[in-house]
Amino acid sequence: MRAERDEDQVRPSRAKPQRRLAYEIALGIILGGAGLWLLQVLTGLIAAKFMLQQIQMHLPG
Repeated sequence: MRAERDEDQVRPSRAKPQRRLAYEIALGIILGGAGLWLLQVLTGLIAAKFMLQQIQMHLPG
């Protein structure tokens, strides 16, 4: 007697790699890093301006 495969059973197929998801994650990391860098630069500029004003107030003149 030979075993026959049931035709109604579906074999799970291997999932295709999702390159779009990888690109979206990479883009999010790049944009997030650029946003944090810009925030750091702006914070530094504001702090530098504040310190410069404080120095100018203490200078004789």
